[in-house]
Amino acid sequence: GISIAGLRQLLRYAPCWNIRNCPPEKRKDCSAWKAAERAREGD
Repeated sequence: GISIAGLRQLLRYAPCWNIRNCPPEKRKDCSAWKAAERAREGD
């Protein structure tokens, strides 16, 4: 089994759009999505 604290720790490494079914129209206002786009552009 895994504890709630352990689960929270694991979820910190997964992008929110992989956890929730976030529609593209909401992603454009999502700060995490924007940060990930900036990181991808920097690669």
